[in-house]
Amino acid sequence: MEFYKINRTALVVKPKPALIEWANEVFPEQPLDYADMDQHDEADIFLLPDFEDVEDILSHLKANVEDLLSVLLEGWSLDENDWPETLDWALFERFYDYHIETMVTDTIEED
Repeated sequence: MEFYKINRTALVVKPKPALIEWANEVFPEQPLDYADMDQHDEADIFLLPDFEDVEDILSHLKANVEDLLSVLLEGWSLDENDWPETLDWALFERFYDYHIETMVTDTIEED
């Protein structure tokens, strides 16, 4: 198997307890327990453009946080009326742990 470095950055996003509390308010009939969640299958990964440094990545994320949160919240509720009123960076940081990976390797030869 050959490995290929690709010119992309990865954003790895995992729910925090505050997100689960919100979900339990929206869907009280199906409560979730954060402690019981499978921590190995709860992350979302987004491929971003390649940036010069982490500050540029954060600027990009903050400028596009409403779109990012929309995609993430759609995974919990398709009804936008259920979502928090303000989709901003503060909400993102309250609802999600995240980390940025600047080295992305593809293990498939296809485009």
